[in-house]
Amino acid sequence: MGHGFSTLLYKEVLRFWKVASQTVAAPVLTSLLYLLIFSHVLEGHVKVNGISYTAFLVPGLVMMSVLQNAFANSSSSLIQSKVTGNIVFVLLPPISYLEFYSAYVLASVVRGLVVGTGVLLATFWFAPLTFAQPGWILIFALMGGAILG
Repeated sequence: MGHGFSTLLYKEVLRFWKVASQTVAAPVLTSLLYLLIFSHVLEGHVKVNGISYTAFLVPGLVMMSVLQNAFANSSSSLIQSKVTGNIVFVLLPPISYLEFYSAYVLASVVRGLVVGTGVLLATFWFAPLTFAQPGWILIFALMGGAILG
């Protein structure tokens, strides 16, 4: 991987980080609203294998945030570049297809993991969580983000 990969990756990460209130904070807030509404309504009525419904809901919200934001990053970036007409500046330099693909996928995974971590940190106050296999959780988040990125 050459300079094209690192430059494109930097451009993509910077693109979503400049508007972090829209790309990071808003999905975290949305997940918190889901958690508050569903846990308030269903907490007393649903038990899942002896754990509270809120503790059952949090991991699903975290993964939903990772997957949605990984997909949204690459798709919105490519469509935005096409609509504004600056896709030529990405396609014109001598960047290999592998560098192009890898930079977009890795930037998508980074955004997905940043949002997922934000959701996880924000929901720690609502439910006690235990992680039986943290390595597998991270691998699943990375692979899911890469597939949807």
